[in-house]
Amino acid sequence: MKRYKMTVEYLGTNYSGWQSQAKGVGVQQIIEATLSEFFKTDIKIHGSGRTDKGAHAKGQVAHFDIDTKIKEYNIIRAVNLILPSDIQIQNLEIVDNNFHSQYDAKSKVYEYKAYISKYERPTLEVDHARIIPPIDMNLIREKAKLLVGTHDFKAFCAVGSAIKDTTRTIYSIDVLEHDGEIIFRFEGNGFLYNMIRIIVGTLVFLGKGAIAKDSIEKMLETGDRDYGGKTYAAKGLTLKEVKY
Repeated sequence: MKRYKMTVEYLGTNYSGWQSQAKGVGVQQIIEATLSEFFKTDIKIHGSGRTDKGAHAKGQVAHFDIDTKIKEYNIIRAVNLILPSDIQIQNLEIVDNNFHSQYDAKSKVYEYKAYISKYERPTLEVDHARIIPPIDMNLIREKAKLLVGTHDFKAFCAVGSAIKDTTRTIYSIDVLEHDGEIIFRFEGNGFLYNMIRIIVGTLVFLGKGAIAKDSIEKMLETGDRDYGGKTYAAKGLTLKEVKY
């Protein structure tokens, strides 16, 4: 039996996130069904982790086991013809049978894309959130630095989450701006449910003066979600890369 490491790109607009769902359709379900059809046997895949409903991925990683002599390139080409156009395999390689896409991951890189405009820009609306000006980008960059490092991110997790350990490490946060478009780039050892979207919403609210300037400090100190800004839309979020 061979273990395959698979890198997948998808536009999450039409899906209920990565994970298979009892209600709604997850990207995982679509890929499992397609691989099972192609190989004519039941295939289960194991992803590096969940993504939110409506969020996207350029570098989601999963693994599966199959005994086949078909070359990797031919598997990708054939399976991509069966998959919907908004889900496509980008790479496939044979790895050690002990490899695990979730447990062996060292870090993940996410990007959250937004644009600053008084009006909607149709070409950006698919995978960007809109920020209505004015906004203080210097303050946003300054406050983002407070989140780098190991912290209890309880206040940056969706209310009602069952996760008990809310401590995570963020290795870097970069805030890039060009021609009215903004990319918030995060790398960390893991992220809580809605964590990046809450961080972005809080930073944007800070930049617009909608919440107190010490809101992030208060959130880290108290674990109280109420100090933060709103959870920004999932459509701006993309899983860029999983590092091993």
